[in-house]
Amino acid sequence: MIDFSFTSLVFAAGLIAGATLDLLLLRTLLAPPFRIWPTPQPGSWQSLTFWGLFRGGMITAFLVAALDWNSASLLDGSRYLIGVPLFLVGFGITVCGYFNLGLGNTYCGADGLVSHGLYRFSRNPQYASSIMGLLASPFAPILILPSRSPC
Repeated sequence: MIDFSFTSLVFAAGLIAGATLDLLLLRTLLAPPFRIWPTPQPGSWQSLTFWGLFRGGMITAFLVAALDWNSASLLDGSRYLIGVPLFLVGFGITVCGYFNLGLGNTYCGADGLVSHGLYRFSRNPQYASSIMGLLASPFAPILILPSRSPC
């Protein structure tokens, strides 16, 4: 019998959300009349579907990192040296990107091309920096979670 823990179910939900979003994006590339991204307008089924799956995947990634915290054998101080700076820098840059882009443009607005701030260097600074923050998430929950005994 397969033992499904809560962490495994959260991971499966995130995997399903991510795979569904990937398949919809692939369909967008292969069959251009169908379009999930960029969404035609806020509130459309494409916008609600894309952002629901995207946010669901992100939330489950953080939940899995928190639920599975301290299950690996990396128990020394290196997790602090690796995780905390990556987490803070990654999501700090993401927040700066929101301010540079503006709230309207961040969520499917059409205020035009932004080429100041972080957008002088990259068209996608929020995505690139979010990846850095997500890579740190298995290490960074030390900011809020107590250590569990590995036994």
